[in-house]
Amino acid sequence: MDLNHQVKVDATVRFTKEKATESCIGGQWKRVVVERKINADEKFFPLNELLAYDVERGELTLGRTQVCDGYRFLTGKLRPRMISGAYKIVGPGYSEKLGYFSLNKTQ
Repeated sequence: MDLNHQVKVDATVRFTKEKATESCIGGQWKRVVVERKINADEKFFPLNELLAYDVERGELTLGRTQVCDGYRFLTGKLRPRMISGAYKIVGPGYSEKLGYFSLNKTQ
């Protein structure tokens, strides 16, 4: 969702155990596979690009990691059925909030 809580992207994703080796940022990044796109504004969030996730200290970070210093991340606390949080673009010494997100577990 954008900053006005308007849905820009709606998709079904699958978290894998496959390492995301193209990452420019430290961490234990693993691949995210987009299974289905319901609504996709590629300029807002890049579903067509390689996506990865990392879990550290009870927090999920998901997004684009191969564009160095132009990371687009969804970040939120892990919860059993739903994760929600902020969507930001991040670079060295820079962070800008672009919106919000929520992930619902389906299986």
